[in-house]
Amino acid sequence: MTVGDLMIPEPVPVHPETEIAEAARLVRDLDVRALPVTGADGLVGIVTATDIVTRCVADNSRVQLVGSIMTPVPEVVSRSEPAEVAEAVMAFHAIDHLPVCHAGELVGMLSREDLSRRFASEVRGEQLLHEVRQELERLERKLSGRRRVLRERGNRSGRLRAAAPDDDTAT
Repeated sequence: MTVGDLMIPEPVPVHPETEIAEAARLVRDLDVRALPVTGADGLVGIVTATDIVTRCVADNSRVQLVGSIMTPVPEVVSRSEPAEVAEAVMAFHAIDHLPVCHAGELVGMLSREDLSRRFASEVRGEQLLHEVRQELERLERKLSGRRRVLRERGNRSGRLRAAAPDDDTAT
């Protein structure tokens, strides 16, 4: 599975000049935890809900613009990368969100939550496969038992027929 399979496509970016209150509203309204920050040269940073809380709200800061609290030059991944690479980048840098780029353009966002859902669905898929295999084995045992019973019945009927006199010979 690739990053492109898991990413949220076409993320809504903010700009360094965007007011923090507007970025906070977007985080809330879009139900996301991070926004890419773009400028004239493309991706220039990332701002997270944690950035807003810890660098602005918690300090009762008068800082007003996203550019002053964003993480500049964020780590990025390509949409063609395996999901495991994105997971490793997040773990190594202790981050929860990655902008996804293709040919230098921002094409998506990937979160640790997106990766968790994938791994959870893989685990659930493996569980379902295991349950299906168990059910097939159970049905095979049941079918084998029925076949054995039918063979035994067939053998008994054959013996009964062999032991019974023919109607034609009795007359």
